Amino acid sequence: MPNNPKIYSVLVAYNSTKNELSDVVKELLKQTGFLVICNNSKTDLIYNHPKIKVLNFGDNLGIAQAQSLGMECAFASGADFVLQMDQDSLPDQNMVNFLYESYLKLVIANYNIGLICPLNYDRDTKKFNSTKFNKNSSQKPKPEKDFNDVVFVDLALSSGSLIPRKSYQAIGGMMNELFIDLVDFEYCWRLQANGFLIARYNKARIAHKIGEGRRSLFKIFEIAVPAPIRHYYVFRNVLYLFSRSYVPLNWKLRSILKMTFKILLYPLILNNGTLRFKFMLIGMKDGIAKKMCRIDVNSCVNELP
Repeated sequence: MPNNPKIYSVLVAYNSTKNELSDVVKELLKQTGFLVICNNSKTDLIYNHPKIKVLNFGDNLGIAQAQSLGMECAFASGADFVLQMDQDSLPDQNMVNFLYESYLKLVIANYNIGLICPLNYDRDTKKFNSTKFNKNSSQKPKPEKDFNDVVFVDLALSSGSLIPRKSYQAIGGMMNELFIDLVDFEYCWRLQANGFLIARYNKARIAHKIGEGRRSLFKIFEIAVPAPIRHYYVFRNVLYLFSRSYVPLNWKLRSILKMTFKILLYPLILNNGTLRFKFMLIGMKDGIAKKMCRIDVNSCVNELP
């Protein structure tokens, strides 16, 4: 383990201006040694800064491929760790130091850590979001008493995840064909299938903005409200991942229930319900057919009556 690790951050941007990225760029330059910006936009971003490299793709390659190319660039340039970030997230002060120090202690204690993530909270409501990522905690090893703020989890959001070179060398980058949704979940499952643990350090915090906000449903629980097009990618990618043996069976079963719930209720209770319904159906069709290319939104909408 290097005494002075090279930690590079990989920030994926989509149709963002330098002004919109200002806060997250400043924070990442404070907390990491170098920043790779993966620009999924037709308009180039130009930074004249010795610690910033911009990969201008000239198009939207999707989060998965952008992250893969960013990781490849960072590790090829000598990074020991990559911190994944997206434009809607903002790390708290010292988040990266907290993650690295906790990772180091866990490795010294002989835990095989594939990535370590912070505790994330909603940027708008300030509510912490941890339960959904810890479904099978009873099946994970319990950290020793010296690690009271560490939890071994099944899943972690990409944004805020600190990934060591060892993990990258073992399994590579993201599954590019997923394009956007479930990219982080698939990566965690693949890490665990290769003998790695996913750790969350609760003292490290990150603010994350989800979709179009949240909505109370029947005054019982809250749901995240995504943009309508995201239903296509979620439904398609869920069905595509059903064929992967390393994807947990309990997640597959829960996903069937969730998709049933969403296709029956979301078109009725959310705005643009008809459009959402169309995206869900086409996503299911393409997922079953394993049609994983990027879609054209207009032609997709016109595909069904």
